[in-house]
Amino acid sequence: MRFLPLEGLPEKLTPMPATETGKLLRERLESGTWPLPQASAMLHAIMTWPNDEERRELFLSACAAKASEIADLERHAKEGTPDSSNATRGFLTLAGRPRNLGGLADAVIDELEGEIAAARVAWKNVADLMQTLARLHADPRAQERGGASISKAKDVINASKRGANRQRLEADWSTFRDIAPLATATATLAAFAVHQTKDKSLGDPIYPIFFDPESVLCMASIFQRLGLSLIPHGRSESILSHDTLWQLPTDVEIVPPSFSWGTLDQESMEVLAGRKARRGRDAV
Repeated sequence: MRFLPLEGLPEKLTPMPATETGKLLRERLESGTWPLPQASAMLHAIMTWPNDEERRELFLSACAAKASEIADLERHAKEGTPDSSNATRGFLTLAGRPRNLGGLADAVIDELEGEIAAARVAWKNVADLMQTLARLHADPRAQERGGASISKAKDVINASKRGANRQRLEADWSTFRDIAPLATATATLAAFAVHQTKDKSLGDPIYPIFFDPESVLCMASIFQRLGLSLIPHGRSESILSHDTLWQLPTDVEIVPPSFSWGTLDQESMEVLAGRKARRGRDAV
């Protein structure tokens, strides 16, 4: 089993009321307030590279260097050091030349930016799968047709033409399955923010990770429970793996938010009916 190694968490995590999500994210974005910076940085690293420890460490080291540089700049400013805007945390000699560590951190983060951006797109696709899976599981009509599965969720999304195609869904699920509850939580909260404020810029799923990580973890607890408990019909293993999933910390109390899965629309039910009809024809 893998558990999220998050530092600085309070003993009890309580979600922000869903109706306040947009207001909170906007306020903290404008003020640059990170309530749990260490936990957020680690959470972001694990979500972006769930199975690449080397990449995670590279990113976290760059974040630590930048944080130290910023702290040094602030200290120089408070002390009235001349030219505090040019203060630096320290230097490292590489190839016989002194290199500013803050500058190196910037270069590392720039190098990783493409991977970070791709992950944020993939999180939304993984969230689409988990949300659709949840609706399949909650809808009695789907239960009558064999219950929920990731395969059915892919078919429903692919047929709707409102999300990623099946090939992209399969690729993103394969890469980010082990952080699916977290991806679903942050994408859901970002969608709440857009709906409430009508500000599409708040739809970036990175914002809840840094500006409301408590709510991300609380929301993720719902999808973690679903993914670890749901075993599709005819299968022996749950949707999410107990061995590889990055699970929520067990040393803090996490309060799940009130959340309604919703129901499937008529188009989705027709997709499920079509799947059954195809199986019937194949058996003939």
